[in-house]
Amino acid sequence: MQVFNKKQPTSYMSSSREYLDMDSSKSTSSIKFKAKKGFFIERWVAVLLLFIVAVVAVALLVYFTCLQSSETYLDASNVSTTGSNVITDLLLPKTLTPIHYSVELQPFLPPDGNFSFSGQMKLRLRCTDATSHITLHIKNITVHEATVRITSASDQGLLVDIVNFAYDTNRQFLIVNLNKQLVPKNDYNISMKFLGLLNEDLNGFYRSSYVDETGRTRWLAVTQFQPTDARKAFPCMDEPALKATFDITLIRASNMTSISNMPIHHTEDRPNNNKADVYQTTVNMSTYLLAFVVSDYAFKANNATNTRFSVWARSGAMEQVEYALYAGPKTLDFFETYFNITYPLPKQDMVAVPDFNAGAMENWGLITYRESALLWDPKLSSPASKQRVLTIIVHELAHQWFGNLVTPKWWDDLWLNEGFASYMEYIGSDHVEPTWKMADQFISQDLHNVLELDSLESSHPVSNPVNNPDEINEIFDSITYSKGASIIRMMNMFLGESTFRKGLTNYLNAFKYQNAEQDDLWRYFTEASKEDGFNIDVKLVMDTWTRQTGYPVINISRDYDARTVKLIQKKFFLVPIGKNVSRTEAWHIPITYTTSVSNNFFDTRPQFWFYANNESITLNEHDGIPSKDEWVLFNIKQTSYYRVNYDIENWKLLIQQLESNHEVIDVINRAQLIDDAMDLARASQLDYNIALNLTNYLVKEVEYLPWDSATTNFGFIDDMLSVTAAYGKWKKLVAQRLKPIYEKNWLCWKRL
Repeated sequence: MQVFNKKQPTSYMSSSREYLDMDSSKSTSSIKFKAKKGFFIERWVAVLLLFIVAVVAVALLVYFTCLQSSETYLDASNVSTTGSNVITDLLLPKTLTPIHYSVELQPFLPPDGNFSFSGQMKLRLRCTDATSHITLHIKNITVHEATVRITSASDQGLLVDIVNFAYDTNRQFLIVNLNKQLVPKNDYNISMKFLGLLNEDLNGFYRSSYVDETGRTRWLAVTQFQPTDARKAFPCMDEPALKATFDITLIRASNMTSISNMPIHHTEDRPNNNKADVYQTTVNMSTYLLAFVVSDYAFKANNATNTRFSVWARSGAMEQVEYALYAGPKTLDFFETYFNITYPLPKQDMVAVPDFNAGAMENWGLITYRESALLWDPKLSSPASKQRVLTIIVHELAHQWFGNLVTPKWWDDLWLNEGFASYMEYIGSDHVEPTWKMADQFISQDLHNVLELDSLESSHPVSNPVNNPDEINEIFDSITYSKGASIIRMMNMFLGESTFRKGLTNYLNAFKYQNAEQDDLWRYFTEASKEDGFNIDVKLVMDTWTRQTGYPVINISRDYDARTVKLIQKKFFLVPIGKNVSRTEAWHIPITYTTSVSNNFFDTRPQFWFYANNESITLNEHDGIPSKDEWVLFNIKQTSYYRVNYDIENWKLLIQQLESNHEVIDVINRAQLIDDAMDLARASQLDYNIALNLTNYLVKEVEYLPWDSATTNFGFIDDMLSVTAAYGKWKKLVAQRLKPIYEKNWLCWKRL
């Protein structure tokens, strides 16, 4: 799923993930040349406004508290509330596992409906330990108690008597208490009817609308279940590890259509001129990947591949689906080859939803998108929008294998889902549109962005324990997405592409239709590494990157006469911390480097490892360290997740190289040098004279990446100087950098 809004680069919009603006601490524009403006009020007015806001807030809090307490989930006479305000055990009891659901839902949409829905559900369960309780997840659903039935599937349908019901509000549990214990290894069926509301919260089973060409409002019912909102559509066991198969039936008006994860098996007539679409049984899958859409949408299909591929949208937007219909099947074919695993479903639908909270959602076989994330109008939309549509499509299709076929056992490992999809969106996009250099754009769009965020004390590890429901939504952030993608890219580079793909395919095959943890993935990568003769303990390495906050800066100091280089690692903080604060974090770091003599920017396999227990490492001339007039450069193509700070003399040698012939240094490393230098200066670990002198060569730079790195970092300086006397000099300096490249390219820009 794509849920947050990352920084907007100077030449195009963000990639697929919709980062919240607050997640990007770097400027979202290149440079701002304008005076600061403000709105001022008298102090007594401010106090009065603050008082009024406080009164309104308290009133709203009381109102919604009362509203929530008045909601009815079951007959109140039979409901008891258990648990306290502090959740100590979030998961369902381990006594029962789901086998198969049969779910029928009927949404009631205008003009005749009232935004409610009715449903019935039958669930087959397997008893693993003796228990006299059946516990399901439920939220904002009214269950008709008289319809709840429990029968033994293993004992000729013998009815199991119900004692009473309880509702645990903290855990969102419906607890059915029985008059006898269920028998281990036996199967049981629980069935019930229920009512719900098509809410306006953009989660669960909710309503959306659009206005057609005649000005009429059209309504549709759509779902968003990740992470824990399938329980808003039907009672279920709503945890990613509790996979099952599903038979879905959707009842609709005859002038509407429905879509779900699988193709329609058949359609039946129902009373009041309604139709019931009965869908084929799903594969074994998690509840959060289910999806339903009931609408009056149209669609276009691409049948050129083995998988039927369709794009759905409101009829007035069908001209805008062509690019998605081109990119989607091409991406699906690419991932079948990359993972060496055939896409397991017979069809793939993509739907543009007018009201959608996330950027997109990877529901298996039915991916839902914001309209702006799927539709592209060649007459009106920008190239930036086209790139955004592509990266989102690729991101979500990558999930069909990594996340859907194999799913993390719990949300602690969400980063595996989103980190892999975020990395693969660049690999897949590079295949679909090779001239866009998407693999290179990863550097400025993800790596540099998250290096800044992860250098703050407020950051967190990518593998983050989840102890209550609120924490699940909190971990859908740029650390999970972009740092996850960055360290996976690093792992790809230190394993090598063929070993990486072998380990990934073996892992997906071993756990397909099941659940796994990050250590399972590390085990398969380690085995692939041993088979290929590298013998890397991937868990040992990656635990230092997934279970710790932040990352290191490697300080490089050279003895120019002795031709040695000393490396020391230290945790990097963008905002300097107190001198007396002791930090013990250390990482297993794959080290790559080149020199002005060897000039090798192609070999990204580690030349050696800087292990966490090493205080320092020293290289000498036998390791290729050149004479004092030659530069050294570490982290080739910025494949690893760390910064590099050189001694002053080596910085000067690199500046000289950039000014004399910048193309000798790889374009990714040119962007890296700028980003490292500017953030090191911001952290008071490098003089700003060095950092700014490093950008002098930009008057000759024609590549996008270094300019994106520079302008993003210039934005911070612009903010800091905009209210100082030095601001005029700063604008002049930036203009000096920009003028030659602008004059050289203005005719091209004018045509655009």
